[in-house]
Amino acid sequence: MSPSKTRLVLGAFAVTFLIITLLAVYPVFSIQSLSARNLGFISLLILLVNICTIFVWIGWGKVCGLVASVFSAVFIYFFFVSHYPGFALPYLLPTLGSIFVGHKFADKFFTLRQKYVMKIEKTDEEINLLKNKISTDRGELSHLDGRLSRFSYLNSIIEKFSSSLSKEEVIKIIVENAYRTIGKSDRILLFLVDPIKQELKLTHSKKVNEVPYIKLKNGDIFDRWILKKRQPLLVKDINTDFRFSLEGEKIDKGFNSIIATPLTTEDKVFGVLRLDSRKKSFYTQDDLRLLDVISDLASVALQNAILYERVSDLAITDGLTSLYVQKFFKERLSNETVRSLKSGKSFSLALIDIDDFKEYNDKYGHTAGDLVLRRLSEIFRESLRAGDIAARYGGEEFALILLGRDKKSAVSVSESLRKKIENTSLVLRRQKTAVTVSIGIASCPDDSTLSEDLIRDADKRLYAAKEKGKNRVCAK
Repeated sequence: MSPSKTRLVLGAFAVTFLIITLLAVYPVFSIQSLSARNLGFISLLILLVNICTIFVWIGWGKVCGLVASVFSAVFIYFFFVSHYPGFALPYLLPTLGSIFVGHKFADKFFTLRQKYVMKIEKTDEEINLLKNKISTDRGELSHLDGRLSRFSYLNSIIEKFSSSLSKEEVIKIIVENAYRTIGKSDRILLFLVDPIKQELKLTHSKKVNEVPYIKLKNGDIFDRWILKKRQPLLVKDINTDFRFSLEGEKIDKGFNSIIATPLTTEDKVFGVLRLDSRKKSFYTQDDLRLLDVISDLASVALQNAILYERVSDLAITDGLTSLYVQKFFKERLSNETVRSLKSGKSFSLALIDIDDFKEYNDKYGHTAGDLVLRRLSEIFRESLRAGDIAARYGGEEFALILLGRDKKSAVSVSESLRKKIENTSLVLRRQKTAVTVSIGIASCPDDSTLSEDLIRDADKRLYAAKEKGKNRVCAK
């Protein structure tokens, strides 16, 4: 119950009790002779009247309390003067004194009540502040829960990155987890910088249905901006962003907002991770910061995978020509013979030797000889199909595994290589020259199903080509 309602109830109770008490006093006052018992009863009733008067002071305020006190005093004085004049003054004085007591008591009560009300109001204010703080804290906790779940997910990404050293596998993990963590984008692209051409090359992508085909495999103005500025990029609307003028620029249509971050190692950008959406203002600064964290983790994981790949390549590739070494070549040859027996498909082996290579070294020097070896290696890489194996077999000798080629087809390919090498002009010490090669061929299963026998047969035919005048292909 509120303080104001309490006062009203208390005052009403006091007035009611006062009236009842006065009515009870009235019959006693009509008694002509006062005994000690009657006087005691009258004194008790007058005390109750004074108590009720004080309650009126408290409940209905000073004005009503004063009226009640005066009324009870006049009432008591009137009846005592009428019936017992000798007792009027002794009973009247305490009654008048109750006015002073009631006034002081009411003052004290109202002062305490005011303090109590102020304290209640202050407590209510503190309660409201606490409620607001609790509401704010709940919002912050909800936000923190969201961030915690994201960073927990990032921790799982780190574990996935650490579990693989395969470059292709790491790239897939980067794309897939960036797509999941940021939320639904229409596509995600990962570009890596071509170390030779120094331009971006689309390495991996993910897109949802009904998204236009990715036409620009080397990136667009936004990707080049990141490559140049080495900074994360947030574009809410590609048509209104003052940093970019799209006039005359080739960009994939259908996208309006972009977030992208560079993949860096030390001070060098080696790739770009980018998400696109058809909706305007789809991404926020929080999304960009999160993608930047993913990019930092991805950069480390991808660099580790690239370094591992390079180390692995160094173990199986020749440092001068970048072709496979003899050991790796023999392992692959053995595997292919087994596969050929199971599948029934043919393949051929070609051994290639540069004619009169010693004379080139003696005449032009070993540096010129290295140049010849590198140039022939480039011709092999340019001419062979995907899946074919080219190796430096030793010195000036090369070996090729031509998958899916029978002897006739292998002879045709080898003849084309021989002619291309013969017609390739080389400049050695400012002099134009050319080299020729002799080639020996053996096929599986026509000649043998054992790798050692295939090498032996191809080697014999190589020397047969030399004996027949060099610069030729021999398959018998």
